[in-house]
Amino acid sequence: MATQLSERVPQLAVGDILASAQRRREASATGLKLFLRITARWGLDGEQQRALLGDLPRSTFQRWKREAGQGGFRGELGRDQMERISYCLGIDKGLQLVFARDASGLEWLTGENRDEPFHGQPPIARMIESGIVGLHDTRAYLDAWRGIR
Repeated sequence: MATQLSERVPQLAVGDILASAQRRREASATGLKLFLRITARWGLDGEQQRALLGDLPRSTFQRWKREAGQGGFRGELGRDQMERISYCLGIDKGLQLVFARDASGLEWLTGENRDEPFHGQPPIARMIESGIVGLHDTRAYLDAWRGIR
């Protein structure tokens, strides 16, 4: 589960990781593994995962995915990619806190939603199609649902 792997990440504020190239380099391998694990649990394919990471070139994504699976990812994710991963982690945690069962959270994520900001789309479609704005909106929606401002 995501929380087991996330416990290995130094407890730094996201802003600290994003601001420092050294810290991004240190957190990149774990962040990528978490992202791949979470998005696989959400049922996303490689194209959808690439889109959430900012439309990486297919060959770069495939190499990163292969290296992460073999425990040998030594790359450095960019600030934008780390921010996107951070949003995905927050969304996943929000789903776990709002829904008692993982299946219910997945159903919400992939089901039609008429609330703002989804306009009849599934939240996951909004996230994929709208990029960082969709990730932010989905995270903010879940946070508001939990009563966090």
